[in-house]
Amino acid sequence: MNNAMPVELAAAINDVMAGVKTLGKDGNNQHQRYDFVSTDKFLAAVNPLCAAAGLVILQDEESVEVATQESTDQYGKTKTQAWLTARYSFMLAHKSGAVYGPLRRTVMVLANGAQAFGSAQSYALKQFMRSLFQISTGDKDDADLQPADDLPHARRDAKATPPRHDVPKSNGTDPQAIASAIKHAIDAAADIEALNADMRRFGFRPGSNNPSAGSDLAKVKEHSEQAFKFLIDRAANKRSTYVGEEATAMAAE
Repeated sequence: MNNAMPVELAAAINDVMAGVKTLGKDGNNQHQRYDFVSTDKFLAAVNPLCAAAGLVILQDEESVEVATQESTDQYGKTKTQAWLTARYSFMLAHKSGAVYGPLRRTVMVLANGAQAFGSAQSYALKQFMRSLFQISTGDKDDADLQPADDLPHARRDAKATPPRHDVPKSNGTDPQAIASAIKHAIDAAADIEALNADMRRFGFRPGSNNPSAGSDLAKVKEHSEQAFKFLIDRAANKRSTYVGEEATAMAAE
């Protein structure tokens, strides 16, 4: 992505920000009993302003994953649910031909049927526009039509966090066994801190494509560049599910 936004797009975004008003709430979350601004109302308010400014927002689905995980509701009850994690890219285009992007967002919603895909897409678009144009709504940041359950792994209790001794140990010599152990550790990491600690233990060095000499990751890379890249990308994708923003590498600490 080019870091320099074209002046035409910056001016168009500014025009929309100048024209948009505080949006009144037209929806109600029956689970938590609060009102919110629907995606339809966002589009009705923003689309004419974007058209007048010559601004187009393009949304594309990059990946979707459904996983069954534990979560805890507001009453402290733990239950197993299917969650849909969707990653979207947004491109900003101007009628002059100027473009900027991609800008990425990740959302998680309950996988409660085919409507979950539309819910994720609409919510990502709504929050992207809200952030881009800095629209005041007074909304809570919960997924509007769902009960307020914690996201998977949000609570670090004994039941939700796999014990560290459950992560299989590699035999130290077989690259395939080492890669399998690293993949398991990435998938089992309960939060960003645990993920970063595991990756450092395996020899990951932030900001470098080369792992520490003699480390487990170095052994995997020596055996297969493709396997090494798969593990690095998997760790980055796992981290992005916690951050909710684009994450292409492990964060340097």
